[in-house]
Amino acid sequence: MYFNPYTIPLILLVLINSLMIVSIYPKKQTQGVTYFMYLVKAITIYTLFYIFEISTSTLTLKVLFYTLEYIGIVFIPPLFLLFALDYSGKLKNVSRTIKTGVFLIPILTLIIVFTNDQHHIFYRVGQLEANKLFTFFNIVPAPWYWIHQIYTIFLFILTVIIIGRMWYYAAPVFKKQITLILSGALFPFVIYAIYISGIFPKGLDPIPFAFFISIGLIYLGLFFYKVFDIVPLARNMLFDKIPNAVIVVDKENRLVERNVSADALLGLTPESIGQPLKNVLKGWPELWNAKSVYQSFDVSKREENKQKHYKVMINPIHDTQNIYIGLMVLFQDITDEKNLLEKNLEINQSLEERTNRLQAILKTLHDMITW
Repeated sequence: MYFNPYTIPLILLVLINSLMIVSIYPKKQTQGVTYFMYLVKAITIYTLFYIFEISTSTLTLKVLFYTLEYIGIVFIPPLFLLFALDYSGKLKNVSRTIKTGVFLIPILTLIIVFTNDQHHIFYRVGQLEANKLFTFFNIVPAPWYWIHQIYTIFLFILTVIIIGRMWYYAAPVFKKQITLILSGALFPFVIYAIYISGIFPKGLDPIPFAFFISIGLIYLGLFFYKVFDIVPLARNMLFDKIPNAVIVVDKENRLVERNVSADALLGLTPESIGQPLKNVLKGWPELWNAKSVYQSFDVSKREENKQKHYKVMINPIHDTQNIYIGLMVLFQDITDEKNLLEKNLEINQSLEERTNRLQAILKTLHDMITW
């Protein structure tokens, strides 16, 4: 082993990644965070063994650490993909077979790398070479190396597409947050494509730095823009499937999401997102200062010369640490039920009046007969 100045920033990356894992752990039950945490761990393992590889001078140790790097390398692409699926809310639609299947080629790759001396299908030969900074282990790729590269690029492309679609369909108020996630997915993909094209100096691996920037962008979204907080939780509550009008409000009483039925009932638009309720629901003062407790009440509104009746149900939303983060408000049209009830009341009242009149007539007849 020897001191390589190039390892100083890499050591810092490992330390920062480790602190990131510690800070993420309490939120591991939040949507998307578990796979993100595993992703950071895989990147950290890769970076750590790369530090050892470029800090050794013997071929035997370099081969050992080069091999150990793949414990992290092979799992980065599938974990990135699963993170994207989980955060976007699509993972629940993916079968267990597929979720397990994305790890098949990475596990095969890991086995092949560790047993390469017996078959040489990952790399044919490896040797010590030097650049201006340090000595490094250089290989002549074999067929499975390129299978691994193609699979890695394929998973990265899928990840970018999933997050890109999420960004495209997101409400304007969330585009900044999701842009961080999308940038985090795109950056290592671009650097990786440049790296395998051979543009970087031979032996210099920029991928640990690229992934550090990538997870840093996602981490910013997690803790500064609260990307993982309220919207995924609301979507988990069958938000897009509910036929009734539904809106989601953050703890500052700002509209953060709504469904199609809410647009039709409340006249909401994409520009309404992020606005205080008193600005976008001017005809609903009952909701302007909604409290963080369950509430249910009836509201009557005059719409198109018709009296409409709604049951409003306010449900507080808490994160996995039971911290209040907003409200889900559901509007149920009960006009037909109200009208039926009123009609029944009218019928009952009419019957009661007729009964009273009949009783009065009978009493009069009885008095006349008695007289």
